[in-house]
Amino acid sequence: MMFSTHLACGLMSAVFFSQYLDIKSKAVFFAVVLISSILPDVDMYNSKIGKKIKPLSFFLNIFFGHRKIFHSLLFAFIVCFLISFFNMEIGLAFFIGYASHLLIDSLTPGGTMPLYPLSKRKIKGFIDTYSFSDYALFVLFMILFIYLLL
Repeated sequence: MMFSTHLACGLMSAVFFSQYLDIKSKAVFFAVVLISSILPDVDMYNSKIGKKIKPLSFFLNIFFGHRKIFHSLLFAFIVCFLISFFNMEIGLAFFIGYASHLLIDSLTPGGTMPLYPLSKRKIKGFIDTYSFSDYALFVLFMILFIYLLL
């Protein structure tokens, strides 16, 4: 999916969940959700986030590969658990953003392996990045974001 689609899905998710959770700092909650909604692509050196830290991203791609450990719900759970020891709200925000990324990447032909490395079973769909459907999802997430604000 496009960078903008990941951010829009993260933004919509942040608004949705913030309505049902007792959030102390909405600014921090939203920032963590948005950052974690693009973070799984750190393993791809030509992604928007990968370009910002190209040497590290290049190393992660060679060592771990793309859409493997960093696109795993298992990895997200472990990181969320570790963060939650220090701050439950930030841990939850991290998981919400990260999971939103994985959810919509599972709609692409490349798919995701949610339980990697325990299982290599893939969940995949038919929406190509930069396709009409990807742009349509972006618009849908932005409409839902605005609707949830009202």
